[in-house]
Amino acid sequence: MYGEVLETQRRILGAEHQDTLHTMVGLGATYFSQHRYTDADRVYGEALSIARRVPNNSVMAMLFYNRACWAAIQNRPQESLADLRQALDHGFRRGEEMAADEDLKSLHGDPRFNAILAEVKRLAAAK
Repeated sequence: MYGEVLETQRRILGAEHQDTLHTMVGLGATYFSQHRYTDADRVYGEALSIARRVPNNSVMAMLFYNRACWAAIQNRPQESLADLRQALDHGFRRGEEMAADEDLKSLHGDPRFNAILAEVKRLAAAK
């Protein structure tokens, strides 16, 4: 269904519209949950390219967070931590979600992950 909605939004609203970008994030997340990582990566890459031009921090935060999850699952901690940092820099503030996210469990105990998590929680509390 996301695919159909996305095509309609691209046609009517345009590829750079916020609703279109949010649908792309949703489609990528759906592909990710279905273990269709190549499709998720393609959609996230396209959305990230558009969001950098627009710019759209909320979309970028979610894209980087989702990419971090994918990298962590694939045991690529450097990439995952870099994407988590980018998510934080673009406004990601859901520390409790990050702490409990099973996709990131390979990073638990890593002092770099703990530092990012502490910063997310600190920034969320300051809001």
